[in-house]
Amino acid sequence: MTLILTHLSLHGIIHASDSNLTSSGDVAAGQSQKTFPIPHLQAGLTVAGSYSVGGKEMRSWMTDFIQKQATNPTGTLASFAETLRTALEAEMTSGEKRGGSLIHIAG
Repeated sequence: MTLILTHLSLHGIIHASDSNLTSSGDVAAGQSQKTFPIPHLQAGLTVAGSYSVGGKEMRSWMTDFIQKQATNPTGTLASFAETLRTALEAEMTSGEKRGGSLIHIAG
């Protein structure tokens, strides 16, 4: 289970989550990053569910994905979300897809 909090304030948007990872059968699988800044869009995202893409840990995969998207100066949050959906669909294995994913984006 992942806990996600997004709070809108006068100072901006606050993203927060727990860091606990679980594997099938609700077995503790350690801790890792679930909340990621998207600086070039003044936004952030939090992930829940499958924690790998194409066998690569989400912490590394998502950081790389966000950095690649930063090179698109005319990008919007909506186009970022669609590009992310397309990349996940193309790169996740069938097992990762069966595990399910939730990406909460706010900016």
